[in-house]
Amino acid sequence: MEFQLTTDPRPPTAHLVAAGELDIYTVRQVASAVRRMLDAGCRDLSLDLSAVSFLDAAALGSLLRSAALTHDHHGTFRVVAAGRPVTRLCEMTGLTGAFGMAEAV
Repeated sequence: MEFQLTTDPRPPTAHLVAAGELDIYTVRQVASAVRRMLDAGCRDLSLDLSAVSFLDAAALGSLLRSAALTHDHHGTFRVVAAGRPVTRLCEMTGLTGAFGMAEAV
């Protein structure tokens, strides 16, 4: 599946939906979208990764930087939905809390 990203900015909130493989080649699109949303006055960013089939370490690092950038703008950055590939990697790395994700039981 080719990577796709949709954004729905409604300041002060924005919702982003990613689908496909989120990796070193595609994560720049997410980082750029986060910066655009912040520049547009959005401070509460939610990211739906439920249709992401693969997430690599570069993407995970970029998402952490996006979360930090959002916090620097006095905002929140949350992963509101994630499929098993994303959830598993976040659990393995201990990063579910960094993205506002609940731990799987």
